[in-house]
Amino acid sequence: MPTEEGGRGFARLYERAHHSRALAWGVLVVAVDVLASRAAVASVPGRGPEGYTPIPFVMHVPALLASLLVASLSGPFDALECAPSPGLAAARRAHLVGWSAAYSAACLAASINDRQWDLGLSVVRSLLVWLGVALVCGRVLGWARAWIGPIGLFLPVTFVGQDANGRIAWWFWMDQPAADMHGWLLAGTALLAGVAAYTATPWRLQRLPTRATGVRHRAGRLRS
Repeated sequence: MPTEEGGRGFARLYERAHHSRALAWGVLVVAVDVLASRAAVASVPGRGPEGYTPIPFVMHVPALLASLLVASLSGPFDALECAPSPGLAAARRAHLVGWSAAYSAACLAASINDRQWDLGLSVVRSLLVWLGVALVCGRVLGWARAWIGPIGLFLPVTFVGQDANGRIAWWFWMDQPAADMHGWLLAGTALLAGVAAYTATPWRLQRLPTRATGVRHRAGRLRS
C-alpha cells in the first residue's frame, strides 16, 4: 500500500510534468484580467442590428482557461498514463479539480473588489461550460488538442447568441445574468458530458464487453 507521503510525492511529480507553473501564472492572469476588464465590453461578429454581438470582455477568458487547463493533462508520459493505475488516476483528478477550483476562486475573489458577484459567478459558469467542451474534445482528439473545442466554438456560439432584432437567445449563457437558471442547466449538462468523456478511458472501454457478458450471465442464472 502506498504511504500518504509517497502519494504526496507522486502528486508533486505529476504536477511538475503537467505544466503547474504555467497554470499558476494563469490564475494570476485571470485575477488581473477580471479586475482590469470587468466593465469593458467587447464586440464580436454576430447577427445583431449592428452586425456584432456585444459581450463582457472578461467572457473571452473562460474558453482560454478551459483550453489551457484540459490541455495540461497532456504530458511526456501520455501512453503510460493511459494505464489503469490508481495513483495516476488520483493525481490526474486532483490536478483537474484543484486547478479548476483555483481558477474559479480567482474569478470570484477578483469580483469581490466592487462586489460584482454577478460577474464573478457568470465567469465561473462560463468556465464550467467550456471545461465540459474541452474535456469532450480532449478525450476524442487527445488532451493536447483540447483547445480546438472551446476556441473553435467560441465565435459560432457568439454569432448565433443574438438574433437580428438584438434579442439574446435563452441559452446564450455569456450574456445572461448569473441568476439565469438556463445558463446553469447548460453548464451542468456540459460538465456532466465532460466528466463522462473524462472517465471513458481506453481501458474502461475495453472492459465494457466483458462486464456486459457478466451481467447477461448473471441475469440468465436469475431467470433459470
